[in-house]
Amino acid sequence: MAADNDDAYNLTPAFILETVAAAREFITTSGKSNVAPSSRTKGPDLDEKIASFLAWPPKRVKNALAQLHAIEEGELSKKAVESLPTIHAATAPWTLLPVLRFLGLLKAYGFPL
Repeated sequence: MAADNDDAYNLTPAFILETVAAAREFITTSGKSNVAPSSRTKGPDLDEKIASFLAWPPKRVKNALAQLHAIEEGELSKKAVESLPTIHAATAPWTLLPVLRFLGLLKAYGFPL
């Protein structure tokens, strides 16, 4: 059903986050999937299960799960992501986060940048 909205509407980051969060909650609490809550995405292949459930591209779901994880850990502001106009604006900087963290560690340990 979520895929029906894909072509008809411009999907906003807020819509994607809410939809993925609801699907994650349903899948993890339904008792019908083998989900280990200790992993970063809250379970093995959870992104693929949600993508299949929503009929969405797996990369969209994987990015949303990573953003939700960062929001839950306090590393990212939900308001900031939701205020972005498009999903591309929300995911482009997000892919650089591991690099930015690494550079921050280098700087913290006194390496010149």
